[in-house]
Amino acid sequence: MVSNPRINEAAEKDIRGYFGSSGSGKTHHIKQDIAGEKRVLVFDPEGSFTAVDGFKVVESRAEFLEIAKNTGPVKLCFAAGGQANFNWFCDVVFALADARRPCVMVVDELGGVTGAGKAKGAWYDLVSRGRKYGVKIRAGAQRPSEIDKTLIGNKNGLFIGYLERMGDIEYIHKETGIPIDTLKSLRGKPHYDCIKFAGRDRWKLEKGA
Repeated sequence: MVSNPRINEAAEKDIRGYFGSSGSGKTHHIKQDIAGEKRVLVFDPEGSFTAVDGFKVVESRAEFLEIAKNTGPVKLCFAAGGQANFNWFCDVVFALADARRPCVMVVDELGGVTGAGKAKGAWYDLVSRGRKYGVKIRAGAQRPSEIDKTLIGNKNGLFIGYLERMGDIEYIHKETGIPIDTLKSLRGKPHYDCIKFAGRDRWKLEKGA
């Protein structure tokens, strides 16, 4: 069998979820975490990633594809929303994925384009198989209970900010083992309390001012 040069079976998984209600600081933390990355492709329906953050922002599929095909460093944001655009974005990221030039894929407001069941299409491929193609994933959502189980099951890192709904608090407690009282204690803007999680019983509470 001929080996696929795009694949590195030894590549480590790096899938992180950022969960919190509006004003919890999740997008800020995504930006912090990707600051030193050389190749970043972003799906951004809310206009959160801008030229100020170092991104080339485009609305055209053709322009996004042309720039994304560049094999050198790139920080590129697809400023679009909707299921069709998300599906297309995922198709492009997976088609271009190559472990020889690792890429960070960012999806902001994931809850708008996935449901609570199994992930679908190229998004499923990226979450379940992207590791060996050099794809790292950073996905943000306001309500973790509403996003796909494929991401939840494959994550190996979490940022958890203020959660407004008890259903989401209970969901995160069930998934991580973090005590409900600790999750309920998180405050949003202007305090920006958060929990950083890297595996069961491996979490750190950070309280703001």
